[in-house]
Amino acid sequence: MLLWDSWGLIQREQLPERDLELLDHLARITRSGGAAFDELRRLYQAEAGLRVPNVVTSYSPSSQTPRTVRLDVPR
Repeated sequence: MLLWDSWGLIQREQLPERDLELLDHLARITRSGGAAFDELRRLYQAEAGLRVPNVVTSYSPSSQTPRTVRLDVPR
């Protein structure tokens, strides 16, 4: 994944309150270091918007047009 790739929650214009609360919770537990690893794993497995899907949108600085990138294609 590259810093200009986008998927999940970040793709939405407006986030519902539940998603905002989830992001706030993630911010809090990531500050606690390794002690929160089990909780981070649980959230990653439970929340589809946090996982990297088979298709992402790439906003590469080398192109002015966003591009759909399939990650599940063998090279």
